[in-house]
Amino acid sequence: LRGKPLIAYTIEAALSANVAQIIVSTDDPHAAHIAKSYGVEVHDRKPEHATDDAPDILWVLDVLTRHWPCPDHKPYVAILRPTSPFRTASTIRRAYAALVGSGAHSIRAVERVIHPHPGKMWRFTDSKLMEPVLTGEINGAPYHSSPTQSLPAVYMQNASLEMAQTAMVLATKSISGYRIAPFLTDALEGFDINDVADLERAEQLLADREGAGHGPAPHWNSGGDRE
Repeated sequence: LRGKPLIAYTIEAALSANVAQIIVSTDDPHAAHIAKSYGVEVHDRKPEHATDDAPDILWVLDVLTRHWPCPDHKPYVAILRPTSPFRTASTIRRAYAALVGSGAHSIRAVERVIHPHPGKMWRFTDSKLMEPVLTGEINGAPYHSSPTQSLPAVYMQNASLEMAQTAMVLATKSISGYRIAPFLTDALEGFDINDVADLERAEQLLADREGAGHGPAPHWNSGGDRE
């Protein structure tokens, strides 16, 4: 992204936030090389934890038990996914303050969904019928037949961050626990790169930022070393 590995944006944000420990979990040698060039600890993700359908809790527990054996010493853990390049150190610090003050087991980054609204979505029950994903009524009319602007506010998680009590993760074998508080991302903090169109938009956003006089992203050579 603009001449810099995508994972580097997340590592830099974590370093700037002055978190207690940063661990990059990966099975990719190039990503590991980038992390080490920043002086960041690397967790070698097991092959069975790196498949497309492997749940995150597998590698999270492996990281905590291998690199973080004392939850009392570091009572909170955050997952910062590299597909969220506009998350900043301020985002991380704000999320930490929100979790500590919430009394919740965890917080998860979310943003409001206006369109498409799940009240207008359907799932197939068999080859001939379907049912609404979200049920409910407004003035006697089901959500799917009500004006979108009248539907209840809903929020979608994004890749910006998840943060939780470490002891809870280890005890429940769950990233979120049972009491989950929202963390509302602001502006581009929750921007997530999932496909080529997202990447192209991110490139343009950074180009616009440079054009506004905020300076270019650092250049990286093919070996993954900063210049």
